[in-house]
Amino acid sequence: MQVYSAAGKNVALGVKVTALDSIEGGRWSTRYLVDDYTSRHRLLGVNDLGVQKRIALELDLHRGETTRRRLFDMLIDADTRGELVHAAKEIETFNAQLATLQSSRRFTLPCDRAAGDPRIATRRCRTQGGVGGAWRV
Repeated sequence: MQVYSAAGKNVALGVKVTALDSIEGGRWSTRYLVDDYTSRHRLLGVNDLGVQKRIALELDLHRGETTRRRLFDMLIDADTRGELVHAAKEIETFNAQLATLQSSRRFTLPCDRAAGDPRIATRRCRTQGGVGGAWRV
């Protein structure tokens, strides 16, 4: 883990790490969390060229996103903005409901479908009794 100060110093390097639960044997020790290495290589520092480019790109991305939001707020009237926010919340709700559906729910389609039909058919139809699966659409 690296934490950089405004002056560009890794203030996390070598500090004591506390944890409610940890494995202190081998490379899993908490001291290795702040040793400036991944599991295999030394981490790049804030002064490395690749990291500087990444930081510059992230700042550009943040500035662009801020500008986009400001322009969006200026160009979209309050009613439309409200409808968009409401629609986004509904989509979030629907996605959450879809995620909670049990994977054990199954469906069966008739086996008399040709492979070219724009329908999904279970592998059971293909093998006449095998484990369920899906044809490509």
